[in-house]
Amino acid sequence: MNEAIVALNGLIKVHCLVEGVPLVDLYSATKDASGRLRRELSNDGVHLNTEGYRLVAEIIYQDAVEDILGSLPENMEQNRDAKPP
Repeated sequence: MNEAIVALNGLIKVHCLVEGVPLVDLYSATKDASGRLRRELSNDGVHLNTEGYRLVAEIIYQDAVEDILGSLPENMEQNRDAKPP
């Protein structure tokens, strides 16, 4: 099964590169040596726990959101830090 996941992830990566779609590889960041979800990221081996969600959020922010924010015009980036009235 892990070989199928790796193969599918490879196809998705190629497709995203061809189409110019950002890709965040969460599988590589959350798997253990056997290809399963790392124990410290889950209470049941299937669903993320608080630490798992923290890691996923951090990776998404670093690999996608920062790039998006960095590509915004300067005035828009300044506005994102402004507090609503």
